[in-house]
Amino acid sequence: MRAAVSEPIDTIRTPIALEAHDLLPETWDALASTDRFGPAALERRHNRIVKKIFGALLTEEEQEVKEIVDGRLIEYAGKYLAYALLDPAIDYFGKQIQSRTIGDRENETYGDRIKELQELKKQWLADLAELEFQIGPLIPVPSGPAKSTPRVIQAGETVQHVTPDPLTIEPGWLPPDRFTVQQ
Repeated sequence: MRAAVSEPIDTIRTPIALEAHDLLPETWDALASTDRFGPAALERRHNRIVKKIFGALLTEEEQEVKEIVDGRLIEYAGKYLAYALLDPAIDYFGKQIQSRTIGDRENETYGDRIKELQELKKQWLADLAELEFQIGPLIPVPSGPAKSTPRVIQAGETVQHVTPDPLTIEPGWLPPDRFTVQQ
């Protein structure tokens, strides 16, 4: 008999969210079902990651179109989203019962989820860095206002100074009582 595929509890159905859910299914469902985090927080994290990577919030349809978003970017963004959920997951599981004994026969113990999530966080940080290196050219450059570049003075050009004696300018890193004008 084949087990049913777990569907995310919340309403985020984008390919990036599904990728993150596939990486952390139990954790995703636990965070989505708690009142302290919930689907709204998952969606905020999702939107923040998408805006950070793509420079704009992409719709579900835009994420599914291969010409717009490469599959490797979906994998990267999904892992990035799952990575962003590790800290809230550590907080959540830190407040859960880890061991329960009922009578003489029943005993429930789960592995140290916090330790496992912390180890996963270290591993995924390295994985994300490697993925970013591999797909760096695919990551879109966010559009925005052009930044001014510093003016470089070419050899032979002269610059007019505001003061004839630059030693009289108070340095920015000394307190005023320690500044003395050299005579």
